[in-house]
Amino acid sequence: MTLQTAKERLDFFIENAPTLFALLDDVSLNEKPNPLKWSKKEILGHLVDSSANNHQRFIRSQYLEDLTLVYDQNQWVKHSHYQYMDKEQLFDFWLAYNKHIRHIIQHFEEQNLKKLCITSTPEPLTVEALFIDYVSHMAYHMAQIIE
Repeated sequence: MTLQTAKERLDFFIENAPTLFALLDDVSLNEKPNPLKWSKKEILGHLVDSSANNHQRFIRSQYLEDLTLVYDQNQWVKHSHYQYMDKEQLFDFWLAYNKHIRHIIQHFEEQNLKKLCITSTPEPLTVEALFIDYVSHMAYHMAQIIE
C-alpha cells in the first residue's frame, strides 16, 4: 500500500463508518466470542487506543530522534472499559480521533515521513510505514466489526 492509498482508505473509513456503525445493534456490539476475546465494542475501543498511541508517534517523531513508543493493547482495552461505554460516545470518539489523524497526516512535512519510530516490531518503522500500517490495521479490525 502506498501513502496515498492509505490516505484514501482513511478518508473512506471516515466517510462511511458512521453509516455502517449505525447498523450495529447493542447485542452484536457487546457479544464476546469467548471470555478471553474482545467484543466488537472492545475492538473499536482498541482502534481508539491505536489512534491515541499513533497520534503521539506522528507528533513526537517530528521533533524527537529515535522515538520509542510501545503500548500493551490488552491492558489499554481492559482499563478503558470500552465494554461499558455508550456506543454513540465510542463511535463519535473513534470518528473525531481519526479526523484528527487525517488532519495531521495531510500537513506532514515530507522529510518527517522518513523519520524512524521504534514500536513493538523487530525493526524501527518510518513514520510513512507507520501510517500505512495504522490504516491496514484499521481495515483488518473494521472488517471484524462490520462483518
